[in-house]
Amino acid sequence: MLSNIEFIRSAESNILGELLSFMNIPTYYPEGNIFVDTSNGDNPSSASRLTLPMYSQILFLVFFPTVALTARINLKMRAKFLLFGVLCFLAFIVTEFLTIATIITLGLNRLDVSFAQSSLFLTTLTAALIIELSFFLT
Repeated sequence: MLSNIEFIRSAESNILGELLSFMNIPTYYPEGNIFVDTSNGDNPSSASRLTLPMYSQILFLVFFPTVALTARINLKMRAKFLLFGVLCFLAFIVTEFLTIATIITLGLNRLDVSFAQSSLFLTTLTAALIIELSFFLT
């Protein structure tokens, strides 16, 4: 899983970038990084670099295949755990999108610091809720 972190990061960045561009929030992708322009296009150099909490997300995403492979459960339950992993990945993207949209709506002009702190907290909270949901529903 750690060897595929670049694939996961690029997939997450592309989906997040498409969501942001759908909502008319200007985004840029130089050298694989996401930059979001909070100045409404007046000055593209004022774009804020987003640091996605990939390592904390990987810690949570590794949980689902590990349980699916090591638990003494049938194939249907294993598939459910893997689908909860996909749900968790999509929830991370939606959480990051909502965090960016909220910060921009609040009018904060330094998106990078606010996003880094709030996305780490919300990533942990979202993953914990989905792990609990996976245990209770399977």
